[in-house]
Amino acid sequence: LQSFDRRSKGRTARDHADLWLHEAFTTYLETMYVEKLYGKEAAQRYLNSQRLFIKNAEPITGPQGVRYDRFPDADMYYKGAWLLQTLRTSFHDDDTFFLVLKTFYEKYKYKNCVTFDFYNTIREVTGKDYYSFLQQYLTYPRIPTFVYSVRKPFLSNKLRIRYTLEANVYDVEVPVVIGSSSKPTYLNAKNGKVQEVLISGVSAADFKVLTELSLIDTRLETKELIVTKPPKPPKSTKK
Repeated sequence: LQSFDRRSKGRTARDHADLWLHEAFTTYLETMYVEKLYGKEAAQRYLNSQRLFIKNAEPITGPQGVRYDRFPDADMYYKGAWLLQTLRTSFHDDDTFFLVLKTFYEKYKYKNCVTFDFYNTIREVTGKDYYSFLQQYLTYPRIPTFVYSVRKPFLSNKLRIRYTLEANVYDVEVPVVIGSSSKPTYLNAKNGKVQEVLISGVSAADFKVLTELSLIDTRLETKELIVTKPPKPPKSTKK
């Protein structure tokens, strides 16, 4: 499949720091191959098995311009593939996701490319800025933590979910799917901002965070979170 990835469009990373553009895409192509042949459930099982190998110890990308090759683990493969899975979830539209991949491969076939080229492709196709998203998953070892509380308001048949995100990048937003597999609710969790959503059709006992759709850690708070304004952006150091 790695040969398929490279020969199909001849796309090559310009710098060793961006080798994830080879390895993560090839690894995720394996999942898409399984999905095509055996369906989404089989593909998800395949992807879940790879998550066990993610270390979250070092960034996926390395320093530019030094022929960096001291990657200590396989996170450029497996964590990179899960980055693409999370990106796919954020679109909530497979047609858009596959259009991003197709556009990227077509635009850089028989050419060298860097991570910023992939970022620009996402922006061109979707009209949205995913710089902070890529920065979080590629340049920081830690993955975001989805922090949430669950309450059933008095005389209500709905659950009140309050949630926030703990991450390294100030303005990063990460897709999170909650509820149940049969009745999912898609959220856009923002770093440092506590938000609230009411969901129906799911009991507190059956409620869960569908972590198979996003690369996140989770933490359930026993005390209900308080809805707050997001933190102020850091002051610019530019003069």
